[in-house]
Amino acid sequence: MVTICGPPGAGKSALALHAAHRAAARFPDGQVYVNLRGAMPGVRRLDTGELIGRLLRTFGTPGSEVPPDVDEAASALRTILHGRRVLLLLDDASSIAQVGPLLPMTSGSTVLLTSRENLAPAAPASHVDLGPMPRDEAVAMLVRRFRSGGVGFSQKAIERLADLCDGFPLALHVAGARLASRSGWSADMLIERLEDESSRLDELRTGQVGVRSSIAVSYTALAGSGQTLDREAARAFRLIGLLRVPDLSLEAVAALLDVPPRTAERVVERLFDARLVETPTPGRYTLHDLIRLYAQERGVDTEPPERREAALRRVLGFFLATTGAAVRMIDPHRLHAGVPEVPQTPKALHDREEATRWLERERPSLLTILGQAWDGDAATAHLAIALALNLQWHLAAQGYRHEMLWLGTRSLETARRLADRVSEAQALAMVAMAHRLLNHDEEELTCLHELLDLCRELGDPLGELRALGNLASACLSLERPEEALRYAERQLVISRQVESPVGERYALMMVGEAHLLLGSHDEAVATLRQALRRAREAGDAMHEAMTLRRLGEAHLEAGDVVAARAQLLDALASFDAFAQGPQERSQALVALARSSRMLGDLDEASRHVAEALRIARESGDRHDERRALREQAEIHGHG
Repeated sequence: MVTICGPPGAGKSALALHAAHRAAARFPDGQVYVNLRGAMPGVRRLDTGELIGRLLRTFGTPGSEVPPDVDEAASALRTILHGRRVLLLLDDASSIAQVGPLLPMTSGSTVLLTSRENLAPAAPASHVDLGPMPRDEAVAMLVRRFRSGGVGFSQKAIERLADLCDGFPLALHVAGARLASRSGWSADMLIERLEDESSRLDELRTGQVGVRSSIAVSYTALAGSGQTLDREAARAFRLIGLLRVPDLSLEAVAALLDVPPRTAERVVERLFDARLVETPTPGRYTLHDLIRLYAQERGVDTEPPERREAALRRVLGFFLATTGAAVRMIDPHRLHAGVPEVPQTPKALHDREEATRWLERERPSLLTILGQAWDGDAATAHLAIALALNLQWHLAAQGYRHEMLWLGTRSLETARRLADRVSEAQALAMVAMAHRLLNHDEEELTCLHELLDLCRELGDPLGELRALGNLASACLSLERPEEALRYAERQLVISRQVESPVGERYALMMVGEAHLLLGSHDEAVATLRQALRRAREAGDAMHEAMTLRRLGEAHLEAGDVVAARAQLLDALASFDAFAQGPQERSQALVALARSSRMLGDLDEASRHVAEALRIARESGDRHDERRALREQAEIHGHG
């Protein structure tokens, strides 16, 4: 491991990226950059589990299969990296604890780590201290100043104060001078003032010396320049500061500024030259913490409210257009929320893999900007709802259950505030799905019944058939096949009335599965064969795999193990290819385990059921876990 430490603006990220590029040839199996967001005001830092999960997904592990336990996830990552030469550039760590489970790295691979803190103890032979000041030296500077001035402090307080000063020597000097000149103050009192972002720059000032005035030198030079490019850069600086996102792509900056990407690149590169923005990776831009606060001030003071709201809407429009295109490219057969017409051009995405990568790369910014947009004016809030709802299937597929519940709940609250009944229905569907993935059975059923009533009130047959299908699925999970059959048969009728092929396919699957649980084997097989034929005609690989899984179970019930295994193996191959459907995959493995048990191969049966149990527990699905445990008991009973 190699560590580069120092405050924001000292060039540690640039040095690390330069070193990574120079050393790239030594790491032929990959170079990966991750911003740990260890000290960005208003932006939640990347915790250890998220970091390892992101690395696992980068190296091909589906999000739904990332172990929830940090140590297990780290072990899985080491297994993947074993024998490879990989460089991991982990930028802006809050502490060694944030990346501790990754260490030591496997032989042949290297972690290049940057941080405000002094990480010399973690890599004593491979440590670079890059000015202006590492954290420990900043703390030591404050300790000396406070002790000489008789200022009271605790170790925790002094460390927090060093962080709030962002490592800038000027900020540390001002903080020390302010406390030294006020005999009644303690470090904790100044910290309390600095914790308020809106007044932090006011507090970091003494006499004519202050952090704000230091940053203002660069900004004012641009804003007052006779060069058009400089003035455009100053405006970009203000607008970027208004967005509380970890970073922005060039395309997002172009949308924010309402200019073509080439123009946006010239403008933002001028800001980079002035060292008012940083570029952690080519084509992406971010602000350091105190600089961000200053940019936000200039944006609020200079840009009228309507221009600020319009800028936020432009970025939302770009994210919405690209997200809508991405989720439809990934899975064109699902019922996605509508995308209102926006003037922004979406980013060009060429295949489902690129679309998935884009969604994963932008997910932190998407979530952050949505948190900023909920309370905007009606036009802004409507865009926020649409963006959140379009993320539903991606979040579900990647296992982001809690984020899905948060977005669905906020969308629901906002839709009701705006009296938008159509969006309210779509948000209820998202909340219900999140409750399903979180095993909140009663909450899911409550949402679905509310959704069904609302769709009937609105005269929305597509919403009604979706609610009926989800109610059928929920009842099947709860092993209530009679209720499931009633809902599914009604969904089938409506789907045929409104000519919804996807609704018809799903209804046929639910009807078939309900008949199977009720012991009506012939009806189950006939119905499932209809579903399979329609899925293949539509080219819907996911519905085809889901139907094959159910047909395999039906053949097992009839004792036709050979046919069952062929269908179950085909279903599993499709689930693996889509990197989706942990519940479906778990159930297919349970059925495959049963087929192995019926053939007398208890070792293979045990392997399949163990994998099913692992998936069920990682996805948090109690119903799938119960099925797997039941089959495991059967296998042990035959041993």
